[in-house]
Formats: sequence, structure tokens, C-alpha cells
Amino acid sequence: MKRSFTRFRLILLTIILLATLHIKADITPGDTIHAIHYVIDLQEVNMTSQTIDANTTITLTPLVDNLTVLQLQLMDLTVDSVYVDQQLISGFSHENEILHIPLAAPISVGDTPIVQVFYHGEPFHEDWGGFHYSGDYAFNLGVGISWIPHNLGKTWFPCIDDFTDRATYEVIATVPDNMTAVAGGELLEVIHNGNGTRTFHWYLDNPIPTYLASVAIGDYALVEDTYAGAERDIPVTYYVLHNDSSLVSGSFSRIPVSYTHLRAHETSLPISYAVFCL
Repeated sequence: MKRSFTRFRLILLTIILLATLHIKADITPGDTIHAIHYVIDLQEVNMTSQTIDANTTITLTPLVDNLTVLQLQLMDLTVDSVYVDQQLISGFSHENEILHIPLAAPISVGDTPIVQVFYHGEPFHEDWGGFHYSGDYAFNLGVGISWIPHNLGKTWFPCIDDFTDRATYEVIATVPDNMTAVAGGELLEVIHNGNGTRTFHWYLDNPIPTYLASVAIGDYALVEDTYAGAERDIPVTYYVLHNDSSLVSGSFSRIPVSYTHLRAHETSLPISYAVFCL
């Protein structure tokens, strides 16, 4: 009996060791590069074909010296072209959700190359996470339930899709005039293009991981409010379905209390605006 138990322990330790070695050998994009800033430009979100046509510009910095290949994660979408520092890269490859971008010259710690990826296609979604279409609405949920690993930022933009890499964001979305595009952060401008579309430009200056980057597109009603901050009034905006606009004041009456509690415990956390899309 003792001999059998010893053999079982040896087998178990061997399995654990092999699994550990496999995890260490599984190099991910976040092991070699860090994303500083993303600009996600959704040029078209087609509700009929349930596709997107987009490009994303990423300011990166390497975590190791003499890096010759950049790797980004992008799932199910087709890459049309890749640029590094405005130079077209012809030798890129896209396999198993990894976009491999060869560099003309090695880069090292302290460098900040700018990568731009043009892509299109039908974004992936599971029952919960991913990029979803529902009638005339489109939105993303950055965390999957059944999908492993659970990060699903890569379903709508090329990225370093892990829970630890944090960057600032701009989301630019062009939509029909009767629709609104909502993203995380502050709305910088709305451009009326004169061709039946308008472009929303959102900016988030607080670094977040990819799964928190968000967008929602649809025929939303805007409800505006303010929260009396310690130094100034803070604008609070709600984007809701038109039929729900009258319910905002009652449904979110506790928001000011939540802000007060948050500031009392996180005094260093800047709150300059708040946006909710429901």
C-alpha cells in the first residue's frame, strides 16, 4: 500500500512539473511588449452583415532588447495590411489568433514603435463574451465565460490580450446619423460627415486592460446629470434605450452615494466624468 501511494505521488509530481514547464514555455505577446496607447477606429459596423471594417493604431514599447518580431492577438478577423512607423510590412502572418509582424530592424527597451493594423470581418462571440449584434445594436463584452483564456479584447481589435497589460485608449466609431457610438472615457467630439454618417471620438486617459475597453452602438437616448464633487460638479451621462429614459433617475438614484463612498476610500482616484450605456 505504501509503495503504491509513493508511486502515485511521483506520478502526480511529474504531471505538475510537466504542466509548469508547459506554462513557462508558452510565451505570450505580453512577455515581450507593452502597449502604451490604442486608437481603435471602427470605420464601419454593419448591422446587416454583422461585420466590422476597422484599423487600430498601437503605440508599443518592448520589454526585452533586440526584438525582431512583434506579436499581437486578433481573433477570427482578416488582416488586410500592417504598418510599423508608417512603413508597410509585407511579410506579416496571422495564425492561431497571433499576428506576427517582422521588423526591418531590431528594437529594444525604450523604443516606442507605432503599429497600425487594417482588418475586417465578422467578430467572434460566445454566449456571453465577444462582439455581439442584436438587431440594430452592436456591443462588446470583454470577458468570456466558456472561452479560455477569458480575455476577449482580441475579438474586435489587435492587442496584448491579458489581464495585466494596461494602456490608454481612443475609440473612434463612424455610424449612421440616427445612431450613437458610446465608449469608455470622455467624448471629445462628434463629427458630422455630411454623407449620412457621424463619427464619435472617445478618449480614456486612465490605463486599463483590454477586457475593459468597450463600445456600444445603437439608437440611444442621452440622459444627462451632474454629481456634486468636492471641487466641482462632475458630469454624468447615461445612454439608454428611448423607452427606458424616464427610468434613469429612479434606477440610478444611488450613483451619487457610490461616488461619495468611492472618494472617501480612494482619495487619490481622479473622477472627472462618468458614462453609463445601458
